[in-house]
Amino acid sequence: MSTTPHRAVVVGVDGSPTAALAVAWAAEAAHAHDATLRLVAAYRDRLVAEPRAEAVDLLDAAVAQARCLFPDLVIETMDVPGSPANVLLSESEDALALVVGSRRLGPLHRIFTTSVGRTLAVTAACPVVVVRESPSRSIADIRVVVGVAGPESSASSSWPLPKRRATAPASRPSMS
Repeated sequence: MSTTPHRAVVVGVDGSPTAALAVAWAAEAAHAHDATLRLVAAYRDRLVAEPRAEAVDLLDAAVAQARCLFPDLVIETMDVPGSPANVLLSESEDALALVVGSRRLGPLHRIFTTSVGRTLAVTAACPVVVVRESPSRSIADIRVVVGVAGPESSASSSWPLPKRRATAPASRPSMS
């Protein structure tokens, strides 16, 4: 399946271990769907340059990671001031899919905060993939949750969901 040139698999980059797994999953999905990989790092806009510089460093590391996996992959980077949820929500408007890592929040923390992945899963304009860390940290063992609005959603018909293998808990971005 080919995508239009402007369509991309968008992945949030924040330097966390699950964000690195999300980059790997998104790179494989972009490669499988002949799409662009768009790496996005949001940062709090302050009068000092450090938050943006940190975002650029995170993006450089994510580009290097994706290039190791798929050297010929078309990769775009975006460092954008704002909250991660708002920035990624905006990017979902023309994305093939949105991929984020999951942070394991404790029960008390969950009462007072909402995760970016959960927010995006219910508000994004495209399918959302939330990548969870696996004990082995191998891409073959990555556990994901994919959110699609429903049968009436145009996004659900444009993104073939990864198939689950009966013998393994992982979902991989494959077309077969």
